[in-house]
Amino acid sequence: MQPSRRQALGLGLGAVSSWALSGPASALVSDGLDLTPLLFRVLRNGSDIGRFAVEFSEKGEEFEARTEMEVRLRVAFVTVWRYRHLSVERWRRGALIDVACETESNGRRREVRSEPDPDGLRIIGTRQRVSVVPPDTLTSNCQWHPGFVGQRE
Repeated sequence: MQPSRRQALGLGLGAVSSWALSGPASALVSDGLDLTPLLFRVLRNGSDIGRFAVEFSEKGEEFEARTEMEVRLRVAFVTVWRYRHLSVERWRRGALIDVACETESNGRRREVRSEPDPDGLRIIGTRQRVSVVPPDTLTSNCQWHPGFVGQRE
């Protein structure tokens, strides 16, 4: 049985048992955000089933957040479910200016990318669905960003 998106996110976030800082002790700080790299192990019933990592880099006035997640559920040495996610976000002065994501769940692949638009950021999904979003309304979809942590469902 394939977990739903919510279950997969819960697996990735709820099963995180420990985190470790990778890189220097002093974090990069851009736009007032703590950009210390994050590395999590994903556990299920005490067994290591994956990893979740967020790394940052600064380039002038911009910074980039790269998120990678991989989870594999195995039964008797056979992979019964695999989830992989890669997201690269570029930010400038508190606004998301570019995003590219690839997610694969049991072979089903989805992509999201963006393009500049006079009214903000054009978000293009796998089925070429397009949304134009004003730049001040976008936050990251990742736990490192205060906009994600503070949102309500």
